[in-house]
Amino acid sequence: MDHISTDRELLQIQLVSNDEHEKLLNEISTRKSLIKSFTTHYQNVPIRIKDAFHYVEELAHEKKNILAIEEICNIHRLLNCSGKFRAPATSWFDENNIGVNGYHPPTRERDDLEGLVAEYVREYTVIEDAKNPIEKACRAYFVFEQIHPFNDGNGRTGRAICAWMMFKYGYGFLTPYIEKRWGHENKQHAAAFKSEIHHYLAWLGHQDYLNRFYSKFYLYFLTETLAMLNQYMEDFSIDCG
Repeated sequence: MDHISTDRELLQIQLVSNDEHEKLLNEISTRKSLIKSFTTHYQNVPIRIKDAFHYVEELAHEKKNILAIEEICNIHRLLNCSGKFRAPATSWFDENNIGVNGYHPPTRERDDLEGLVAEYVREYTVIEDAKNPIEKACRAYFVFEQIHPFNDGNGRTGRAICAWMMFKYGYGFLTPYIEKRWGHENKQHAAAFKSEIHHYLAWLGHQDYLNRFYSKFYLYFLTETLAMLNQYMEDFSIDCG
């Protein structure tokens, strides 16, 4: 079988929202409203990603409201990686084993991986008024991991992109917690990307399954964001009573 999700299916993910999503969003909003000063503390950020996270914070303070492909490649370099896209896959698995663990890139990338990343940038990294910026950051992270444009370091790069969006939308003070909770050594986080049959079916070209898989990951993302908020409040003794 040689059919996997198209670029349009991937770039048009629809959230299947539910009451649990709304409940967690309300809790996140309540916690955030209790924090008076949003200070970013980097002392607990792993050294191997600190330069990249400082870089995305600097980018976030600039006026422009979109990431460039060059900036994504710079993030990758700051993570001690090549900063260069991998060769496009010619089948489900290429010579670098891209596709293992469910990462099956869209069909069109075989001829135009850079074009697909450019479309991703336009679709997902434009900062504008958003009813739900948390979901927007989640979507940017999730889709980047599915495209998987580098041979290695995709997770760390995707988390840095997510951090950039959190800075832009006023959640930057949580970014020092991202790598600790979502890094490659966290088996629970890895499992959220490799979840059961949903992941397999998502890449057989069924938009409905892809939407459900994303919505399931978004629930996990919200739970983790709330946990990071609670940890921040605990670390800096912010009373939530």
